[in-house]
Parts: sequence; structure tokens; C-alpha cells
Amino acid sequence: MRRETLEGTFFEIGEQYGSLFKKQIKTFVFMTRLMAIAAEGEGRDFFRPKIHHVVGALIQMKRFREPYRGIAAEFEENIKRYYPEVLEIMKGMSKSTELDYRDILFMNCMVEYSLKCSVMGAAGKSTNQGSPLLAMNADETKFTENYEVILDIKPKNGYHFTAVYMTGMLLPNFGMNETGLAMASEVLFLDNSAIKNLRMPTLLKFSVLHRCSTVQEARELLEGIPPSGIGTSTYIADANQMLVSEENSIIKKIKVYDNGYHYNGNLPLADELAEYTKLDKLDDIQNYNAVHRHRRLGNLFQQYDGKITEQILYGLISDHGSSEDNTVDQSICVHPENTKGIKTCAAFIANPREKFMTVYDGNPCQNKSITCRFG
Repeated sequence: MRRETLEGTFFEIGEQYGSLFKKQIKTFVFMTRLMAIAAEGEGRDFFRPKIHHVVGALIQMKRFREPYRGIAAEFEENIKRYYPEVLEIMKGMSKSTELDYRDILFMNCMVEYSLKCSVMGAAGKSTNQGSPLLAMNADETKFTENYEVILDIKPKNGYHFTAVYMTGMLLPNFGMNETGLAMASEVLFLDNSAIKNLRMPTLLKFSVLHRCSTVQEARELLEGIPPSGIGTSTYIADANQMLVSEENSIIKKIKVYDNGYHYNGNLPLADELAEYTKLDKLDDIQNYNAVHRHRRLGNLFQQYDGKITEQILYGLISDHGSSEDNTVDQSICVHPENTKGIKTCAAFIANPREKFMTVYDGNPCQNKSITCRFG
């Protein structure tokens, strides 16, 4: 997995990002528009369009350019209010890639739907060390695996942080800042039928990484941002506490743990959100075996409660299921042969107290790891 350092003002960070990954960013901008056009229509899958829909989309690329830029301009108003720094990064990227700024913005807001993963964490008495640990598997199409990158970002104003991104994206899969504050987020499979184009982008939350040093500071920041519009779960942990926010366009449920564990396999734990769960339009393979992954996580956390370590979390993110709960090859470490092409492209385990995270390149069961350490 490629690793690069970006530093300076947020505009300069964007310029560097664009210069280093110009070809990949142009590819993602093109692919995002293509997939969005191919998905126009009831019941179509953004991530697995039919061939004839893709052919039709290629023909219509020019026609949809300005309408999609108009959508991006609407998103911009909400981002400007809560996270203006990220717009400066996009403007820097636009300059160095010679792409229209609105195309970069559109790409970042559309690809938020792709964070289909397994996220988990434990705090206090649920862990062996008595302090929080986080872990996550980022599951995407096999195509994106070669586009996962580690960025060490050192803004002129704000905390330095390290995070894993799909190239060109500004919504990371997961990350940690120099204070040890760690963060991860995923999509929840909820009914999004009430979503309007003008929603709160999920990437607003990740301002936490350069603005906050504690869970309490992060909570205040999250409480000041309206719900993101699409179902998401967000995990934040410092050396003492873990925060989990589950939300949709109507409800935001924030819980801070001194002790205990939480997990999401793209399904919510909060009762208030459970009634919005929606899997009926797609079979469970297309939902990346979410029901089985979520159930398997619950069984494993119940089994290991009180003795969770980094090694146990590694076992969880590498898990391929068990015949005991009927989850063989339908579990947390996702392989493409079991999910029509979806796989775990990156993973991490974060130890906020010790200020380091271990990043796994590809399926964690293959144990290709990189240690990112602060202090």
C-alpha cells in the first residue's frame, strides 16, 4: 500500500494530493460519473451495474456533466458551513489535476455510499488492557484495492493525522491523529428513501481528526453537525473512552462507553434505528452477507468480553466464520469468491492509549501489515 506525506495549508495539501495521484484521481472522477449515470433508474445497483446500463452511460456522459456539477454545488453549501477546510483541499486538487473542482466534489459526495464494512470497538472492562481499542475492515469491489493509500497529513493549523483513503477521496476509511484519537466509519443498510440530494455529507465528521484530541471534544463537534442523510455508524476512541454514533437522516444516536463493546456489520445496534433496516431489495450476497457478519460479530464479542486484546481483534477481522453459527465464508474477512467480487481491501486495529494503529493491506488474514505510530 502506497504511503505519502502531505503538509502545509489545506490548499497546499490538496495540490500535493492531486500532483501525487493525478492519474488515479482522474480515473475515479470518470468512474464515479459513469457509475452514477448507469445507476439512474429504479432498482439499479450503483456498484454492480448491468453491461447495457454502462454502455448507455458512456453515451450520456456529456449530458449528465452539468446536472451533476449542479448537485455538487448544492453539497458545497453544507460543507462550507461545517468543514470549509476540506473544500480548500478539493480546490488544491483541482488546480494540480486540472479537473473541474465540482467534479472532485461530486465524486467525494457520491462515493460515501461505498463504505460497506465491519467496524468494532471495546473499552474499559471489556478489554484486557482496560482502555479502548478499535478495528475495521473496509470492504469494496476488488478494483479499488489498488487505489487504497495511506496519507500522513500535516496541516499548518490543526493536529497531524494518518488515515487510509481510496485515492482522490477525502472521506477516509479510518485514521488516527497525533494525540492518539482514532476514528472509523461505515454505511448502515437503512431505508434511505427520504434522502434528498441536499444532504449532509458524511465526510464532515472526519474534521474530528485535525480538530479534536478527546472523545468529549469529538462529541461536541458531532452534536453540532446535523445527521448525514445516509445511514452511518462512526467510532471514535481516545485513551479512556469510546464513542459510537449511529444515525440516519432522522435520528442520531450517540453513546459514549467507559466500559463495553459495540459492533456493526452494516446493520445498526441502536433500537431506534433497527426499524429502518432495509435489505429487501437485494439478496444478502449483494449486501456482503451483512446479516451473517453482524451476527458473527455479536457472537464473538460476547465470547471475548472482558479479555479483548489487539490479537483477539486481529482474529475477529480475519475471521471466516464457523459451522457452529452457520457463517462459514459469510463472515468478517470478506473474499470476492463469496460476495460477487466484493472483498476486504484494507483493515486496521487502533490502540489510542499507545498512539499507534496497524494497517492491513488487503485481506487481514494475509497479514500484510504496516504500523503507523505517533510519539
